[in-house]
Amino acid sequence: MPTNDHNEGALGSMRVFSRRAPSMTIDQHNARAVYRKNNTAAFIRACLGKEDRKYLKRMARERDASKRPAKRRKIQVAFNIQTQKSRNEAAAARRAAAAKKRLKFAQMKPRTDIQDIQNNPGQNKPLMKQLDWHRRFDKEIPKKCKTTNKELMVQALIGAVKRRAERKSRGENLSEDEAELVKATVVLEDEFAREDDSDEEE
Repeated sequence: MPTNDHNEGALGSMRVFSRRAPSMTIDQHNARAVYRKNNTAAFIRACLGKEDRKYLKRMARERDASKRPAKRRKIQVAFNIQTQKSRNEAAAARRAAAAKKRLKFAQMKPRTDIQDIQNNPGQNKPLMKQLDWHRRFDKEIPKKCKTTNKELMVQALIGAVKRRAERKSRGENLSEDEAELVKATVVLEDEFAREDDSDEEE
């Protein structure tokens, strides 16, 4: 029955052998594993003569001289470097996208006139942006799947405006917008600086 023991199975046995013989290559480990599993020793004794064994030894020396493990390690290192580079670029792109989004929110002017929102709600897209602006601070705003038409958006926006006004009347700190603006600007400047450095290196 399969278990969660990391020392069982093919990879587990390789892990154990790596502790016993740290310099052993993958080719050597695989050769030993297949040698034991197929009972190759009995086959050699029964079927291979002196010339056959001499031929096998020569083939083994040629394979060792080809430095296959070193070539494999070189390829693996290059692949690891490229993979990490791709991950770093993707992470930088995500950070920049998030910073741009925060910057847009920080520069957006929220609507605060409830009567104006009721009389002139505007189009759905600007309403959704207004709701997204409030969602950063107001967890009571319904999810987008619950505000699928203009009437629901207007109701949600009016509720958000009222709650924000109540927080302001209680003297709560509403300087999150300025903090978002500063944070987003710093992140964007950092990303642009990294792009300039990478361009100079290339």
